Amino acid sequence: MAFEDPTRHPLLVLSDLAAVGTVGATIMGWLPAVAAVFSIVWLALQIWSDKTVQDWLKRRRQNKVARLQRTLDKLRERDQAGRPN
Repeated sequence: MAFEDPTRHPLLVLSDLAAVGTVGATIMGWLPAVAAVFSIVWLALQIWSDKTVQDWLKRRRQNKVARLQRTLDKLRERDQAGRPN
């Protein structure tokens, strides 16, 4: 049973299939390389805008901010410890 996303517009599915088909046709030598470049760009944009990828990037940014905050806290503690009262 295939997973179907009910929120995905049928036109997007068709455009994804066309992009994959264009890459395949270019590999077979039926289309110029420019068509493959456009298809690869389209597929990359689709992958980038995918919810899973965006969630992963969001978590990654949150982890980076948390690491920077911990480093900043350590530097502040070290600075406070070095100052005379």
